[in-house]
Formats: sequence, structure tokens, C-alpha cells
Amino acid sequence: AQSKFTIHGLPTDEFPMLPKIKDGNEFEINAELLKDIIEQTIIAVSLDESKHVLNGVLLEMDGNTLTFVATDGYRLAQRKATLTQKSNYKGSVIIPIKVLNELARVLQQENYTGNVKVNFIKEQISFIFNNVYFISRLIQGQFPDYKQVIPKKTDVHLNIPRQKLLESAERCAIIASSSANIIRLETVGKQLHITANTPDVGNVSELVDIEIKGTEKNKVAFNVRLLVDALRNLKGDTVTLELTGPLSPGVIKDPKNQDYLYVIMPIRTAE
Repeated sequence: AQSKFTIHGLPTDEFPMLPKIKDGNEFEINAELLKDIIEQTIIAVSLDESKHVLNGVLLEMDGNTLTFVATDGYRLAQRKATLTQKSNYKGSVIIPIKVLNELARVLQQENYTGNVKVNFIKEQISFIFNNVYFISRLIQGQFPDYKQVIPKKTDVHLNIPRQKLLESAERCAIIASSSANIIRLETVGKQLHITANTPDVGNVSELVDIEIKGTEKNKVAFNVRLLVDALRNLKGDTVTLELTGPLSPGVIKDPKNQDYLYVIMPIRTAE
């Protein structure tokens, strides 16, 4: 069979020129580190479009320290990175989640492991690597004072095998999904007791061995989905869960990576 197509195009001069960022704030960051940062922070971005400034990740720059923060009001993810080159810039911008999702996908697709050149001004940000030039608008507005959410002091530190805690939480989620995703954590000696209960469905109880420093009697309730999100995105064998009473936020950390923390708000229960 023979086919012939004639396709009418549009004038090339009508295609918009890609904007270039002039006199921006530039830095370079390793691509694999950037992918990790994106994966560990976008889980906490709000998908509620009415909360416009929370629909992205805050990038805060102070000299050679970068801080990436996301929060949806129920949890907060923070990841820090240290740049090899010094910058005189101090300030912040908000990168939309859609941009970061696409950037992570392209980095994965390109299998790129070198450095990514980042350049930003108040309205726009660009990422350059391989033969890719990626540019986007930024979210305008005032990001909330996230430092107020991070507890300055915690009473108890639990060191827990990450995979065991994740598997237990996922099993408890089956029951908790019918009851507002609530799971209860209670320390019993050197064990963490994880339970979920839904009337008319059933209940589940799990025990996980832990190392505990601080007060040995602790109770707290969390949304299991928020806990699982954090545990899936950490890579170490162990996680640290820091607690201060049933009405205070919990803090999840990676003992081998002091640059990351995840704050999860507690759920007030009748018990």
C-alpha cells in the first residue's frame, strides 16, 4: 500500500521563545541527590488547590545550605543539602509539585548521574542537564513559618527496624482504612504495640522490637497513611521515631542521614 500525507504546519516565528533567566541565583546539585530530595519531600505537598502556596516545595537558600520543605498541614517533610560552592544569596522560592514530578521523571528517564545546574529568580526556575533545558514558573505567595511545627525537644527516642515497622503499619492499614486510617502506637517495655480497631470490621495488633531512650510509657495515634508514606521513602535499615505525649507531633528521622526529618501530626482519640 502507498500512502501520501500533506500536513499543514504553522509559522515557526509564532512558536514562543523559551525564556532565559538572567542574573539569577545559580547552584549545582548532584542529580541523584536531587531525585532523593524530590521523592522525600513531595509526599508532604498539599493537593488541595485552595491552599495555593502549599501546592509546591519550598526551596530555601542560605549561603551554601539548601533546605527543601513541604507540608499539607497534617505532616511536614524537610530535607537539607550542602553545596560545594558558596553563595551570597539568602531567600526562598516555591517550586510547583507538577514541575518536580516531571523533573524527577526526566532525570530517571535520562539515567543522568552528573550535576544539575539550577538557576532561579523570583518568578522562574530552570534546570539544565545533559541536553535538557527545563524551565518553569514558580508559585507566588508566603510559605508558612514551618519551623514552628518542628518540635524543639522530644521526650523519647525509639529506634525501630524500618522494614518491620512498614510491614506492620501496612497490615494495620487494612483495618484502619475503614476507620479514618487511625492506628495507635504504644510502647510496652522494649516493644512497640501497634493496633487498629474498626467496629463491624475487626481489629489488628502487632508487636515490633525496639530500642528506647527516655520515658518508657508512651501512647500516640497517627494517620497510618502518613506514616507509611515516610517509611517507604526512607532507605536505611532503622528509623528513629521521637515522641512527646499523645497530643504532640511525632518526628521520624533516618539515623544515618541527619539532613532529613518528617513531622507527623497526632490524632486526638476518645481513649
